[in-house]
Amino acid sequence: MLEAIDIVLICLGTALSILALVTLSLLLFIRWRNSRYPSSGVSKGYRSGEPPMLNSSLKNGAITNVIVPVPPADKPQKAIANGNRHPEMKPAQIPTNIIVGLVNENVEIKTNGDIHDCRASHSIKRPHRPTRISLSPNLAKAAQVEAVQTEHTVDDFIEDLKRIRSGSDSVLYEEFQILESWDTTREKSCCAAENARTRNRFADILPYDDSRVILRGRDDYINASLVDGYHTCGQFIATQGPIGPEEIGDGKKESTVNHFWRMIWEKNVQCVLMLTDCVENMRQRCAKYWPPLGETQRYGDVEVDLVSECEDPVCIQRELNISTASERRQVSQFHFLNWSDAHGPENTVQLLDFIDRVARKQFRKPIVVHCSAGVGRTGVLIALWRLLEQARQDKVIDVFGTVDALRQQRSRMVQTPEQYLSLYEALSLVILDQRL
Repeated sequence: MLEAIDIVLICLGTALSILALVTLSLLLFIRWRNSRYPSSGVSKGYRSGEPPMLNSSLKNGAITNVIVPVPPADKPQKAIANGNRHPEMKPAQIPTNIIVGLVNENVEIKTNGDIHDCRASHSIKRPHRPTRISLSPNLAKAAQVEAVQTEHTVDDFIEDLKRIRSGSDSVLYEEFQILESWDTTREKSCCAAENARTRNRFADILPYDDSRVILRGRDDYINASLVDGYHTCGQFIATQGPIGPEEIGDGKKESTVNHFWRMIWEKNVQCVLMLTDCVENMRQRCAKYWPPLGETQRYGDVEVDLVSECEDPVCIQRELNISTASERRQVSQFHFLNWSDAHGPENTVQLLDFIDRVARKQFRKPIVVHCSAGVGRTGVLIALWRLLEQARQDKVIDVFGTVDALRQQRSRMVQTPEQYLSLYEALSLVILDQRL
């Protein structure tokens, strides 16, 4: 009898021990899971991996619902390889007085009441329409307006700009920072660029797969993007300055001069706009990708002959004959002078004259535009070209919308706040001088 009781007690003790271990394990698992996936306090309708709604508006000047998009679990964030980063690139920050958030189940972007469903794509798509940006109380007081409409009529542009600036460029800096924050949330693939790292001048300035220039054959990569003009698809190719043989000593880069001329030939380019010096501040910014005057050089399958070179205060114009085994063509290169990296143009009038001179030639598309990285000075020129056409054709000006449209095709276009402000300065000059 006693032996039976002992057996029962032993079995009961064992069962209780097992139950305690199971309970403890369950508690530890729950604690581990909560620490790994903390509650965000975001609306229950938020689904991981979808971008949040971007709504540039304030409620009584207060900051509310600032949401940072989280990548989906099956789509890790794209890492930038260690390498040469552009010296002027700085991490973008979301403006502290702009709402970037208000998430709901149907992840949307609102701009002036227009709603766009983004559930079908991880990319944030914005309409090419004017945006209304609400200001913080301090900025609103300084600018004497509670919100800024990014599109202005040509007739009102000067007065609108005076009111917005009011002795300070804070509102325009605010616009630029919004563009920077949008660039960081724009999820686009750059797989081709990442698979050809040695052909990128800067490791963090890469063309998007959906707008990159594709060369013929298997070896099809070049750091270049097709960019639309105003009402003209693919009017420009924005590209980095070719990497020369003198830059490949460390083995981290390869020369892209042959690829550059291959692109010129395959895309039947008539005009190249160069906005950088080959060497600036003792740094190599671009290869000298053309031969000396009167000489002929071969770059891959393309033979290049510099026929003439003419310099004036605005630019150097070079005329080149290019040929392959079967055909001969002519290319005009316009080399704009005295424009430092990451800055606005030193002489705005000369830049406007430069654009007018090229535009009057009516070259067929695409026009190749490059500086060093292919985003800063290149972005300013293409943006200004588009804005001038917008002003002349539709009598409106939208700097913010234009730069955003460019950045949807090539990241970082118009690279710095100074360059962004230079667009407003140039357009003011155009209107005051009655150049439209």
